[in-house]
Amino acid sequence: MKKKLGIVATMILVLVMATGCSLFGPKANGLIMYGTDAQIKDALESTKNDVSKTDDFALKYDAKQADDRVIAISKSTAQGLFNNGLLQQVKDKDTTEVIAKLPEVTGDNAVIFAKTDTTVTELKGVKLAGQYGGDIVIGESRGFAHTIVLLDDAAWEKLNADKLGLTVAHFKKDPKNALVDLSKKLEKAQMVVIKK
Repeated sequence: MKKKLGIVATMILVLVMATGCSLFGPKANGLIMYGTDAQIKDALESTKNDVSKTDDFALKYDAKQADDRVIAISKSTAQGLFNNGLLQQVKDKDTTEVIAKLPEVTGDNAVIFAKTDTTVTELKGVKLAGQYGGDIVIGESRGFAHTIVLLDDAAWEKLNADKLGLTVAHFKKDPKNALVDLSKKLEKAQMVVIKK
């Protein structure tokens, strides 16, 4: 009896691990693709039969910075991510929640989203100051950046930094089977639940 119980418990554990706990929450229905235009085009070509729609944005960052990466997004990009339910407040270590509204940004006043309360950060040698906007992430985790600086569109355009594409790909089904292949083609691929 104990042996059968152990086998059943092991099977349940394997099933939960294989499904990524999707039995207990919403399944991913999208991917955020971070990469150059060519990388994203190649990734989308390989998944064209599985993708129903894409939303294309851009971010600015320092291509040489890998640890504690800082990115800058425009107000327009933030609005697009917000509309898809992809700007989320970290509630605790394992839980996020879609934010209710975007903070206001005007002129050179930035809003900084980071794990810890900060009003100044640096991107490619440029100091960016603003108000702390909370522990907000793109998707459900800090997949690509530790700090996100939200800028007015005009201020974002003027920022001298490396540019990278950010495409939200809406999948017809859970994209988990495509993740490994796409991760090789892109700077980063992040599974997400897109608000419908």
